[in-house]
Amino acid sequence: MGGLDLYNHKELAQEEYRNSRSATGPLVRAISEQKRGRMHEHLAEAANIRNDLKVQKRKHQKERADIMRDQASNNMKLAVDLAKEKGASSWLSVLPIEEFGFFLHKGAFRDAIALRYEWQLQNLPSVCVCGKNLNVEHALTCPTGGLPTPRHNDIRDLTADLMAEVCNNVCTEPELQPLSGEALQGRSANCQEGARVDIRAEGFWERSQSAFFDVRVFNPFAPSNLSRSLSATYQQHEKLKRRAYEQRIREVEHGSFTPIVLSATGGMGSAVQVTFKRMVSMLATKRDQPYSQVMNVVRCMLNFSLIKSQIRCIRGSRSTMGHAAKTAPTCMIASEGRVPQI
Repeated sequence: MGGLDLYNHKELAQEEYRNSRSATGPLVRAISEQKRGRMHEHLAEAANIRNDLKVQKRKHQKERADIMRDQASNNMKLAVDLAKEKGASSWLSVLPIEEFGFFLHKGAFRDAIALRYEWQLQNLPSVCVCGKNLNVEHALTCPTGGLPTPRHNDIRDLTADLMAEVCNNVCTEPELQPLSGEALQGRSANCQEGARVDIRAEGFWERSQSAFFDVRVFNPFAPSNLSRSLSATYQQHEKLKRRAYEQRIREVEHGSFTPIVLSATGGMGSAVQVTFKRMVSMLATKRDQPYSQVMNVVRCMLNFSLIKSQIRCIRGSRSTMGHAAKTAPTCMIASEGRVPQI
């Protein structure tokens, strides 16, 4: 429901005690009356009571969540909706094992929680090195230092690596064939020489056909996205990608095109959901593992990649070495900079 699965046990103690007595009542009576022959009936009755209590508890939690959401600000409502997206909270429920990349240091974890609920981040500089006021929205899109680029590239490389297990001729940044008189519809169609997409994989949708994919990770709290609903925002970004590449790839490359659109919080557009279901199904078959298990692992990998890239955009250094340090003679740098000799 968009929360952290943390409860105030002091408030819930009496209710949980009553539920516990209700669930164990049939077994207590069976023990006190020594009715061994009908134990299976008592066990079934206890199981039905537990199921009913779970349904009631879930209903009560949903009612409380709806009340809290109605009282929240618009940004908080959007934050909760993003947190409720399928797979967007998987990073919170796994053990922080560094070997698998499922870990955040304590500062990064605090930042991740603050980003999840659109809270104010602590110790954030007031001005970016580009000269503009620094806030989360600006940090996630500021090109100075090139920090937003790895967020895109990490998702591209992770997707390509997974596809390489089940597809042939997988490559990143493939160059599209040049146009030779073909007329593409739409002013936003990409007609440039040397145009590229992010991933090409042979045999993903159909045997011997090349499938092309292009990645976009957007910030749902950017002003340009706040004017639309969340589902409309995904559709808009997918539509922009299709306008740019779909006709050219279909008519020139004779392949298929799928936009991979994700929010920075871990949500997926409809097209990428279908893509990852297909990919995970193929991976599960090849690895001989349950589909749900593989899907959960892939979602965790995507989540941690996006969270770490967000924090990198916010906390990473955007300053670069001065031009003189790259071009001046080493002897002059060592002399004027008093570089110590080792």
